[in-house]
Amino acid sequence: RAKLAKLIDHLSEDGAKVIGIDVGFWEPDENSNLSFIQELESKMGGLQIQHKSLTRFLEESRLLADNDLILANAIKRSRAKVVLGYFFHMRPDELGHQLDEETRNERISQIGKSRYQVQFFRRESDIEPFFEAYVPESNLPILNEAADSSGYFTIVPDPDGVVRWSPLVIKCGDEIFAPISIMCIWQYLDMPPLILRVAPYGIEGVQLGNINIPTNETGQMMINYLGPPQTFAHYPITDIINNKYPAGEFKDKIVLVGATAVGMYDIRNTPFSPVYPGPEVHATVIDNILRGQFLDRPEWTK
Repeated sequence: RAKLAKLIDHLSEDGAKVIGIDVGFWEPDENSNLSFIQELESKMGGLQIQHKSLTRFLEESRLLADNDLILANAIKRSRAKVVLGYFFHMRPDELGHQLDEETRNERISQIGKSRYQVQFFRRESDIEPFFEAYVPESNLPILNEAADSSGYFTIVPDPDGVVRWSPLVIKCGDEIFAPISIMCIWQYLDMPPLILRVAPYGIEGVQLGNINIPTNETGQMMINYLGPPQTFAHYPITDIINNKYPAGEFKDKIVLVGATAVGMYDIRNTPFSPVYPGPEVHATVIDNILRGQFLDRPEWTK
C-alpha cells in the first residue's frame, strides 16, 4: 500500500485526471514494524515507563509504518480524483455466513459515494428489474473517507462464462449503486447529473450529463470490445514509480490500476480472448461511453 501511495503521487504529479483502483483493501495492512511498535507502546504502558522523547519517537515511527494511513494521505493530497473499487456478495451463501441487519446496513453505508444521485421511476407493475446484492465487501473506512468516489467492479458473466455485458445498476438494501466505470467517467466529466431511468418494463438506461447510455431491462450495457488484450496501453507500476515514461504521459487521462497477470484472479473470458485482464474490461466500458460507441439491442426485439 505504500507502493500504491507512491503510484498515486506520481500519477497526480504527471497530471492524471482520474485514478480508478480496481483493487480492494478489505483488511488492515499486515505490517510487522507497526505491530512491533504497538506492542512496544503497550509494554511501556504496562511497565509505566514515561519518556517524552521516546514516546514522540514511537508516535512518529508508527505514522511512518502505517501503510493504510500512508495510502489514505496519498489519496487525500492527490490532484487526480481517486475512485476506489469494491465488490458485492450477491447472496448470503457467497459470504459464508448471515449478517445481522445492523452490520449489513453499516457495510452498505460505507459505499455511499457510489449511489446514483437521481432516479426516475415510471412503474406500472411490481416487476423488480434490478440485480440485487446481499452486502458489499467495502474498503477500509480510512480509505473510503479519503477517496472522491467508489464504484463496484462486480462483473456478471453469461451462462457460458463469457463476459459480454457490464451491469451498470446493482441494488443493495434500499439503495441503487453504480460501477467503477461510471464513477470514473462521472469524476472525469466534473460530476454532471447522474440519472437512472426506470420504465414499466424495466431499466430504460443511464444518463450521464449529456450522454445517454443504453442498457437492457436489467441495467446491463452490452460491451463493444475493441480488440484483444492490450488494446489499451499497459504500464508496469514499477516503471511509473521509477519515472520510466515521458513526462505528461498521463495528463488528463483516466488511469485504471489493477492486476493483469495470468496467475491473478482478475482474468476474464471475453469474445476476443479467454485470457483478458479485468481492468481492461472496465477500460472498454469507459471508452464505449465516452465515445458513444454502443451496441444497442432495441427493446422491441423481444
